[in-house]
Amino acid sequence: MTRVPTMISPLLQDPASWRRLHDDGYLQTPLLPRSAVQNLLAAFEQFHPQLPETGFVSSTYSPDLAYKRAVSECITEIIRPHVDSVFQNHRVLGAAFLYKMPGPQSRLPLHQDWTVVDEDRFIAANVWMPLVDADADNGTLCVMPGSHRVMRSIRSPTLPFCYSGHEDLMQQHMRSLPTKAGEAVIVNQATAHCSPPNLRRTVRPAITVGVVSAQARLRFYYRDRQHNDRRLEMFEQEDDFFLRFDDFHRDIFARPRFGRVVAELDYPDPTRSESEIAAMIQECQRLSPEPTEGGRSWR
Repeated sequence: MTRVPTMISPLLQDPASWRRLHDDGYLQTPLLPRSAVQNLLAAFEQFHPQLPETGFVSSTYSPDLAYKRAVSECITEIIRPHVDSVFQNHRVLGAAFLYKMPGPQSRLPLHQDWTVVDEDRFIAANVWMPLVDADADNGTLCVMPGSHRVMRSIRSPTLPFCYSGHEDLMQQHMRSLPTKAGEAVIVNQATAHCSPPNLRRTVRPAITVGVVSAQARLRFYYRDRQHNDRRLEMFEQEDDFFLRFDDFHRDIFARPRFGRVVAELDYPDPTRSESEIAAMIQECQRLSPEPTEGGRSWR
């Protein structure tokens, strides 16, 4: 099984923390002081005087580019000194609010994030920080440690995951990460993750910040699924392309209107059989065994 390359330049300043992120695909660490959390909560309320009744929402889903840019700039200004104190050789892409309203519709399905850098040379990570204490009852993050090393393939909205059709099997082996307000979970974008619904009576706000290796150029892959195209187009993108979708849930499946095509590749179908996925899960568990303290499995 293919494993993550070892020659990627460290993205974190602390060697032990980098090793955990490199090996497990995630790192849970204190990051924001209480004052920063309070400032972010105030900003969340200012940007969202009215909230939807149900669902999982990201500020990037909005069609309002001015709103998305203002949110990203506001969050980045507050958290930038704290992020820069932990990361090195990095570039901050932008930030968003992620919030779960009460109800079963706020579940975030199992997925891996898009391949946006050359993962043989660089790393892309999301820094997720809840603004209230998060646990399995209000939708904390769940991860499959080691999956970034084992389940390696090109990922985009128009491509299946290697475990597509076997999500229930994967779901049985996710690790839940109860997280305090101001703590961060740094997740390699190739790490499989999800979150259960918010079953409390109040909103669960969080933020996410994209961080990549400083030298990495951003990319986005597109395949024409409607015509079963056997080609992948690789688009080179600017750092703000995450904000530039007019209708997020529609446009991510369409051929990009921005960026430029820099390569065409044969489509490598990543899907695997149930027995192959079971073997991959076992390999993930071997590479990143359950800790004696901390995260617990969520079923």
